[in-house]
Amino acid sequence: MKYAVHTFLKWLFVSVNVVAALFLTARAALHPEGNVVIVDELGLKALSTDGQYETKTPEKWKKAVDRIAAWRAGYTNLKTFKKIDPVLVDPSYVFNGECKWFFTSDCTPYGRLESRTQSCQDPIPSMSSGFCQCRDGQLFGKPCTSKDQFVVCSDICSVPPAKFPSYSDLMRYNTALKLPAVIASFSTTKRYARLCRTLHSLRQAFNHNKQYPIVVVHEPHDTFTESYKRGVSGTSPSTTVHFINASPEYWSVPRNINTTRIVLYKHKNIPGMDSLFYRQAARYVTGYMHQESIFEAFEYIMLVEDAVMFLCKIHFDPFLLMRVENKSVGFSMMYHDFPTAMPSVDDRIAEAFDPKGSSGVEDYHLPYLLSGGYSGCVFGPAYLFLSLSFMRSQGFTSTFSYLDRSGGFFYERWSQPAVFTLLTTSLLPSSQLYYFEGIGVANPDAYHVPNDTYVCKGEPVPPRNSPGSNDWRHPCMQDFAPLAELH
Repeated sequence: MKYAVHTFLKWLFVSVNVVAALFLTARAALHPEGNVVIVDELGLKALSTDGQYETKTPEKWKKAVDRIAAWRAGYTNLKTFKKIDPVLVDPSYVFNGECKWFFTSDCTPYGRLESRTQSCQDPIPSMSSGFCQCRDGQLFGKPCTSKDQFVVCSDICSVPPAKFPSYSDLMRYNTALKLPAVIASFSTTKRYARLCRTLHSLRQAFNHNKQYPIVVVHEPHDTFTESYKRGVSGTSPSTTVHFINASPEYWSVPRNINTTRIVLYKHKNIPGMDSLFYRQAARYVTGYMHQESIFEAFEYIMLVEDAVMFLCKIHFDPFLLMRVENKSVGFSMMYHDFPTAMPSVDDRIAEAFDPKGSSGVEDYHLPYLLSGGYSGCVFGPAYLFLSLSFMRSQGFTSTFSYLDRSGGFFYERWSQPAVFTLLTTSLLPSSQLYYFEGIGVANPDAYHVPNDTYVCKGEPVPPRNSPGSNDWRHPCMQDFAPLAELH
């Protein structure tokens, strides 16, 4: 009997190990990166130059996890806040347009105001009562509680408009249909590691299903080596990756440009001021790259910067959404460029358009961007989804040509995001601009985290209210929101 039991247990042990080994082998084949996500101090996935996850010390791992857990804990307590009537607040209350936390008393969001006001970023202590005053004038009150750790007014006031789509809304655009679309990135040999990280991240987030082709573009004299091609292609297995050099006629400095007027100097705060390459690249990507013959067969293009990381899965097809909803431009972030480096761009734009814009579109955004001079607000800095039919249109082509002939790309430091933003917001109605609030993305300077926490469920993402966060509350987005159809 003992021998039989011993034999059975031995057989069971061997069987379990065999099954476990087969399971791990299959998982490694399907997911080479494994299921363990390594994060850095900001909660972002970290990749080394060879495309593999970097090894982090236990201290850094614990620090990142604790920070994310603390942030997420705050959102479980938002239900304790209720919108309150300002009439019931103490008469001494005066709305001044700032975001603040006001302490009250008697475990009620109303009552006596005290002088212990705090900023929107300060944690609200437990066992306190009061209300958050938001910048738009809304008031959200909170009674006494001992469970409100990590809650701050900026969370309470950041509840976005209801028309932002939820995870379930976006899943309507998750079908097997593959559109004539392409992903393109302008890069250089020196930025090889950055490009590999970006394409790897894009594949993990979105392109592993549809396998949309990728085009990597270099300037005419930056040749592709075989090792470079193998490395870049290896980040996107089973995806067709094309490598092209910019056409010299599109890249070269135009003959009408007086090269003696091109002044290059290093500026401590403005990148590209000392670079002719920057100016050529800005001009090329804005108005000429899409004219390369390789893009003729496509209807949509995703322009991706080579220093971008996607924070979580994109559970829908953005190209399909663009077609179904009839959108021409899609973006997730806006930021301030450097208007002082483009002193004449607003004058050139004004010359190019009549009061309604050259396309006759009445619902356009140029006045909001140029009010009191160009504000510097631009789409980016990460990616853009674009309709190539719009970029091939007579309005876009002729207006860009006018701006190009003015010489601003070379005599000043016009950037690709600035010129493109001014063109699109002048030529397109708001109904054709789409805010991809549901795509989480980051670059070295900023990041965007979707409002619906289910979109990034299980992914380590940074807090939405820490420095670098870029969402609908950004000043550029606030100026843009009155006209843009932000879903």
